[in-house]
Amino acid sequence: MKVPRASFSVLLPLFELATWIILIAVPATLVFLNLNQIAHGSPTAHIDSENFSANIPRQQFWSFAFSSATNSRAHAITAINIPGIIPAILFSLSTSLPQSWHPAGWVLDTWRAVVFPLSCLPAWWFAGLGFDSLLGWRRLHWGTLLSGSIFFLLFVVLFLGFRFGLSASERAEGDSEWILWGIGLWALLFATFPCAWLRQSRSRVAG
Repeated sequence: MKVPRASFSVLLPLFELATWIILIAVPATLVFLNLNQIAHGSPTAHIDSENFSANIPRQQFWSFAFSSATNSRAHAITAINIPGIIPAILFSLSTSLPQSWHPAGWVLDTWRAVVFPLSCLPAWWFAGLGFDSLLGWRRLHWGTLLSGSIFFLLFVVLFLGFRFGLSASERAEGDSEWILWGIGLWALLFATFPCAWLRQSRSRVAG
């Protein structure tokens, strides 16, 4: 009996979603519930610790909770899910350009760390197709291979632009080093498409 093979186009989005739930959603929910408990029905929750003291308004409970959950890793989460910026830009076209839209009361880095992993799920699915094809698990249409190869070239150009178009001091001053590595990661992920295209072409010639 043949054991069904798992598909990377399914596994990668599921893994990303599970990571989002474990690292972001669950900790943020726990902080939110703790704030509700501290508030005891009042409009604010007073937090007092060795390094932090503040009154958090009830309408900011969720933004504070997600900020607490992503505070130390917001840039890393955003970099890993950098294609999530595409839906954000499209939405901002009609709302807030040249600024990136985010809800009032939310820090932009926190909003990106929360939303990008979700809006990047289609990109993870697409990247999974490339792995499936490269491993010979799936034969992709030339249009899909072309699209993936175009994304690969786009991210390579962006990586080179950030790497050599800006000096190290400029990247450090703009706090954009994490963007460089996020773009580099996705250039590698999309590299599966031209490699898979070459593999399919060779197998077709050999056949």
